Amino acid sequence: MKCIIKKVYYCDFCKKKGLRKDAIENHENHCTVNPNRDCGLCNNNIGVYRYPGEVATFKDERFIGVTAASYLLILSDIRLKTNNCPACILASIRELRARLDKTGVWFYIGQPEFDYAKESQKWLSEVYNENAQQGLIDGF
Repeated sequence: MKCIIKKVYYCDFCKKKGLRKDAIENHENHCTVNPNRDCGLCNNNIGVYRYPGEVATFKDERFIGVTAASYLLILSDIRLKTNNCPACILASIRELRARLDKTGVWFYIGQPEFDYAKESQKWLSEVYNENAQQGLIDGF
């Protein structure tokens, strides 16, 4: 029988883990839960945008939640402040959700108005096309 002991590295901000220290350090720099993150998509290095406005809520018999209208206002403000970068939007939504969770307000991150996978694919495609038009890279 063989017994192997390995070091496991954990992100200080989320639940990600790995066996390579350099990979987890790189992840931590871009982690969407890190308040001082550097964005890997838009190269923004100002950290996470904290939504400063009021959040309208409703009360159900089971929970207190953010209203859909308030969510749309929050999302439009976050989009404006983050230059519509999907990773920065996700980081801002996660930060707001964590703040609201502490006060007992329910905030569902999977709102239909923001789909990270679709938005990041669209954003990357637009950036790629812009760079191709400027002659920085070959087109598709």
